[in-house]
Amino acid sequence: TFLEKLIALKKETSAAKLQENAYLIGNAYFNMTYHNRDWWLMMTPEKSSGEMNFVNDNSVPLTEFQKAYYECKLAQEFYKKAMKLNPNNDLGVAATYMAGLCERYRQLYEFARNRKDWSDEYVAGPNAYFDQVKGKPFQSAVSCSWFQYRLK
Repeated sequence: TFLEKLIALKKETSAAKLQENAYLIGNAYFNMTYHNRDWWLMMTPEKSSGEMNFVNDNSVPLTEFQKAYYECKLAQEFYKKAMKLNPNNDLGVAATYMAGLCERYRQLYEFARNRKDWSDEYVAGPNAYFDQVKGKPFQSAVSCSWFQYRLK
């Protein structure tokens, strides 16, 4: 099952698999965020009645769950682990890009929480992760035109 695979990835400690496993765990958590297809995996009866609610008020502190769900914090932590192990190989570049995407979603959520007028438009802020991967091609995304467009 999905959960068993996630647990197995977290338990694997061989040096050869650390970067790949951190990236895969990051992908699992990323896909369970508000922004992705498997968001419902985080949905539980107790979460759906409270913590799943979008927080429009920046004076209300976010819970750890909300940070993981809306801001991709948990996914980003694992992408950063993969990135640090070898930032220059294909997986490291992909992990850096994904950490940047998590940062972009964090910025978007922060914007939504702070905006005073619903007609305000989101403008992406600086993103050090995206800056690190600009111009770096990597094999795992060569066939993905969306990835290549984002890396220009």
